[in-house]
Amino acid sequence: MNLKHLRWALIGIFFLVGTLMGYKVYKELARKEKTELKQQVLSLKNIEYLKEDTKISGKPFLLSLFHPSCDFCQEDAKLLYEKRVLLKNLDIIWISYDDKDSIQKFSHSHGLDTIPNIRFAYMDIEAMLEQYGNVKFPTFLAYDKSGELIKKWVGLTQPQEILDAYNQEK
Repeated sequence: MNLKHLRWALIGIFFLVGTLMGYKVYKELARKEKTELKQQVLSLKNIEYLKEDTKISGKPFLLSLFHPSCDFCQEDAKLLYEKRVLLKNLDIIWISYDDKDSIQKFSHSHGLDTIPNIRFAYMDIEAMLEQYGNVKFPTFLAYDKSGELIKKWVGLTQPQEILDAYNQEK
């Protein structure tokens, strides 16, 4: 009977130690990822805006890496258009490597070309791969006004999630 209790006690101790070690590793990885995100600073090089008035105004901004034929990108465009009033204090730059005509058709078909704080840009595919890696579309990158990455989303993203990330930075 004592041996049975000892066996269960050892199993419990091993389980507890394993759980604690796993949690410690998890927390360290999460801390490291957050630090890496904070250290990434934006460099808007190698992009060609589709309109001439393209200066970033010194306020927080959002990059959307997208492809015009991507269903999730189209859904995100609809969501951002619907919530455009909430996002008016945020510069939003949609960047694609697709041809410029397709980018312009995308912006026009979703009404995004009528919103003053939204811009579209073309980036060569090699430059996009070099700067952002092999991204999935859509990818949203939230930057503060100094160009430091705050948060990254991959896939369909609700505008409220974007607003919440910027509100946490204040």
